[in-house]
Amino acid sequence: MSNAARYSPGEIRLIAAVRRRRLRLTVADQGGLTEDLLHALHRRTPPAGTKGLGLWVVRHLVDAQGGTLRARGLSPRGVALEVTLPRRRR
Repeated sequence: MSNAARYSPGEIRLIAAVRRRRLRLTVADQGGLTEDLLHALHRRTPPAGTKGLGLWVVRHLVDAQGGTLRARGLSPRGVALEVTLPRRRR
C-alpha cells in the first residue's frame, strides 16, 4: 500500500477475498503495467538500489508461504497486484 501511495496518482484500492481455501489480496491503483514493474516481479536477485526492492521482498515472502504474486493491467487504466496465499488449516 505504501508503494502505491508513493508512486501512483489517484485512488488506491485494497481488496481481500477467500476462495477455495486460498486468500487473495489485491492492491489496485492508477499506475501502469510497465516494463520496470514486470522486471521487478521476476528478478532473481535483489536490485542494487531501492527501486523494485519492495516487490522483490514481497515475492520472496509470498513464495516462502506457497503463494503467488502477479500483476495485471486494468481497463481502461490502472494496474492490480495480486497476492494469493493458501489458507492455513486449523
